[in-house]
Amino acid sequence: MVRTTTQRRNPTSSWPHALGHSPTERRGMAAVEFAVIAPILIVLTLGIIEFGRAMMVLEMVATTARSGARSAANQNGDYTTTLSLVNGSLQAAGINATPNIEVKVNGTTVSSDSTYKTLAIPGAAVSVQVSVPYNQVAWLLTATWLLGGKNLSETSVMRREG
Repeated sequence: MVRTTTQRRNPTSSWPHALGHSPTERRGMAAVEFAVIAPILIVLTLGIIEFGRAMMVLEMVATTARSGARSAANQNGDYTTTLSLVNGSLQAAGINATPNIEVKVNGTTVSSDSTYKTLAIPGAAVSVQVSVPYNQVAWLLTATWLLGGKNLSETSVMRREG
């Protein structure tokens, strides 16, 4: 048995032809669509990469602040050793920025070993705050629109041993 049917054309299968467009014109439309979408996707991808870099540096700054506070809270810790440890940790992590390091004992900012020894009695709260300018650690020079002018900052507080 032979079945004969009239085949109808699916209007969506060749819609450019139905509108009078040739396949080469459709390829041109695809190129225009890609040209519109590609810059948006590229900027989005670069933003994700740069945001990931900021989070990575922030974690390194937190680790450095924690190790600085641990050094300062140690029974033999002092101001100079804490500063050199924090700077060395940042350099070892590959952060070649100029950090702002602030050491406080019971809320009082310390700027010398003698002040530190006077204030840092056993049980005193010793805090180390490390700040790094984002502009100095960004991978992309044009990424300053993301966090430009901001500091990546972390503080760690520990009790002085005694």
